[in-house]
Amino acid sequence: MEFNEKKGSALSELMHTSMSKIREMVDSNTIIGEPIRTPEGITIKGNADLTNSFSSVNLAVISAAGGPITVTGNLKVNGYGENAVNAKGDITVGGYADIKAQTYDVNGRCTDIMRSAEGSVNISGYLKGSGSGKGVYANKGIHVGGDATVNASVRNEKDYLLMAENGEVTVGGALTTTGQAPVSVYAGTDITVDKNVTITNTAETSVGMYAGGKITFVSGKWDVSAGKVALCADEGIVIPEGYCVTLPVCGVVSQIDDNGVCYVVTEFDGTTVAPHVTIETGEHEWNAPTYEWTKTEDGYTVTATRVCKSNEAHIETETVTATSEIKKEATCQEAGEITYTATFENEAFETQTKTEAIPMKD
Repeated sequence: MEFNEKKGSALSELMHTSMSKIREMVDSNTIIGEPIRTPEGITIKGNADLTNSFSSVNLAVISAAGGPITVTGNLKVNGYGENAVNAKGDITVGGYADIKAQTYDVNGRCTDIMRSAEGSVNISGYLKGSGSGKGVYANKGIHVGGDATVNASVRNEKDYLLMAENGEVTVGGALTTTGQAPVSVYAGTDITVDKNVTITNTAETSVGMYAGGKITFVSGKWDVSAGKVALCADEGIVIPEGYCVTLPVCGVVSQIDDNGVCYVVTEFDGTTVAPHVTIETGEHEWNAPTYEWTKTEDGYTVTATRVCKSNEAHIETETVTATSEIKKEATCQEAGEITYTATFENEAFETQTKTEAIPMKD
């Protein structure tokens, strides 16, 4: 009995010492080294600089499977892993977050650079995220106090670079995203950016930014390149006086404007736009025009059509009435000849002619 009591006491002291060492590590100024994974929550008082190897491809670099992750200082992550920074609850970083990760699971599917399955991502400083997988996901909101820069390469149907599925995206500095994705920046409610916005997305049917509420630009310049729709907000887009909006080649901005505060751009040429907004557009690359002749009682009408190579929804058409000129009078012995000419105002459409025979006179 005495032996067992001593053994139990020694084991208790060992556990106490081990837990003390863990607390010292978590309370230290900077944690440098191996991944941290727990079935509950993680709190790090200070900075964290974490890495892992390719052998951990199916594991996160820092993971709180059942709770939140809180880092009072800066968070740096460099390595491989499924959802490199992964939490069930909120992810809160008191300083900056710099995440570099090859984010794949064991089956080779793209996963997230940073993921909050049921909470929000809150970063007081700047956010830098880059990887071969998807970007930053939060079930609720994504809030970045400084600049947000996310570069990723994703092509699957529901992928993204920044997604606040049921909440808002707020960026206190400039927002820059680069990579192919169906949607570069997605918010279930509003998107607010304080400074410049630069989005580059070369996927053919991509959307640059989508908000279930409003998109608000506080200052700076917005420049977005997307394959289909540059910007879409269900409740409109708010911009300040003198704001310059640069649309890409074939850029389309679509949103709802019910109160006059926001603007609506329904086509690439900037139609229906508020007076204080400057729209700059790129040049289209068109397919060769087609011409359709339609017979009328007096002759012909001709419709010229050209379609943009990048977006089939962009179509230019012009219909004119052809003029006629008798080139050769018909006689009792020989048919005559008449020429119809269609001339268009749009310089892209070439003059078209059609020659027909005039029946011989009886």
